[in-house]
Amino acid sequence: ANLTSVQLPTVIANCNFTGVDLSSRDLRSNNVQRCNFTNANLTGVQLPTDISHLEFTGANLTGVDLRSNDVQGCKFTNANLISVQLPTNTVGCIFTGAMRS
Repeated sequence: ANLTSVQLPTVIANCNFTGVDLSSRDLRSNNVQRCNFTNANLTGVQLPTDISHLEFTGANLTGVDLRSNDVQGCKFTNANLISVQLPTNTVGCIFTGAMRS
């Protein structure tokens, strides 16, 4: 599903965005909690500051700047992290099989 132009609620909790296209979305003003972004297209997305404990398995995060984000406990298993700028603190994150450059 392509949700690049769909209006999303301010609080996004317990949502399953598996396989969804959210590329280039600005979600910085959203409160995202306990969501699953498995295999989602998040290329160029702007995420809220606190994205701790979210699921990004197999997601495409190409070009996303996460330097100011709290990514504690996130799962990036098999995610595309090419050109992603990560914060210095990645405590509890899982990067098994993630593509990085």
